[in-house]
Amino acid sequence: MKISDIIHYPVKALAGNHLAFSEIQNRGLKDDRRLMLIDKNNKFVSQRSYPLLSQIEAGINEDFIILKDKRSDQLIKHPFELRLDKTTVGIWGTEVTSHRFINTELDDWISDQIGEKLRFVYMDESDHRHINPDYAAKDELVSFADGYPILICNTASLEAFNSTISSPISMDHFRPNIVIEHNIPWEEDQWKRIRIGGVVIRIAKPCARCIVTNIDPTTGIAGNSVLNDLGKIRLVDNKVLFGMNAIAEEMGTIRLGDQVELIE
Repeated sequence: MKISDIIHYPVKALAGNHLAFSEIQNRGLKDDRRLMLIDKNNKFVSQRSYPLLSQIEAGINEDFIILKDKRSDQLIKHPFELRLDKTTVGIWGTEVTSHRFINTELDDWISDQIGEKLRFVYMDESDHRHINPDYAAKDELVSFADGYPILICNTASLEAFNSTISSPISMDHFRPNIVIEHNIPWEEDQWKRIRIGGVVIRIAKPCARCIVTNIDPTTGIAGNSVLNDLGKIRLVDNKVLFGMNAIAEEMGTIRLGDQVELIE
């Protein structure tokens, strides 16, 4: 087994970036989902309500944040100045502290692209959001990802699913962080720990999928077939499963082509 793709999502719900390497930190991939969009009620928003968020690309480094609308090529490059205002936001029924940019230029730009008043918030090191205690070992933290720091998918499982449908889809529909090239479909259901170089990752639980999988990542158009089709072969306890939620136990850097060792 080896890594065939690495993807991070600097802003929750926006398009992902395919990377040659990434640092694995305690909250997941470096810069992954440390930014999020909220509505006027301080609740997080996602592609579930705004599918066209999938058409906004985001890049981030120590100096700048860059947003680009793939539909029009409009972009904004804004200094990544952490002049922030502490605020509390709601995500999946819980509340967590975060920071809101005082400068509203980024908020105004993305609101214009989507057609709804949205605001950015940022999670810094002082903002703590914990994973589900049922799957925690050391009170681990997570970013603004749905529930766990890392999502791992298996190429053989996608191939197995694609063999059952008339129009094959890409792995981007499932928004993974690490894609593992393997030849046995669904074997990831049995994995407990994997090693990638010096990085050790614990597999927490299968990932239950939602209607976001129906959104075509290249167009932002939502259909209804992917989740229904997947449910015909991967429905467990009334949940449609694809990919594995995971937590880093030992940090480090991973790269495309790195070998993946099954520890247990």
